[in-house]
Amino acid sequence: MAFKRSACAKRRAIVLLSGGLDSAVTLHIAKKRGFSCHCLIFDYGQRHKREIISAKKIAQAGEFKQQVLKIKLPWKGSSLLDNKAVIPHQPDSRLSAGDRKKNIP
Repeated sequence: MAFKRSACAKRRAIVLLSGGLDSAVTLHIAKKRGFSCHCLIFDYGQRHKREIISAKKIAQAGEFKQQVLKIKLPWKGSSLLDNKAVIPHQPDSRLSAGDRKKNIP
């Protein structure tokens, strides 16, 4: 026997919201396609809490439910997580191979 969805039942989606443009667009596409969306925001100990703040603002602006999930990543040494790690500032040149291992360009 096949499951039939009632006309008033809404499809649900969990959208991983980073605070960036890609996840914000994904969230609004899901809403436009009829999904009832819940936003999941990861706090992985990032240096810049701006990601979390932006994600919360995006969810609030669209009146979406949201949850921040704190997780601990098993690696160290990344400039994303380590306040002691130096973030190179090379605006006019590409990062060296060693810097690419530590940073997201």
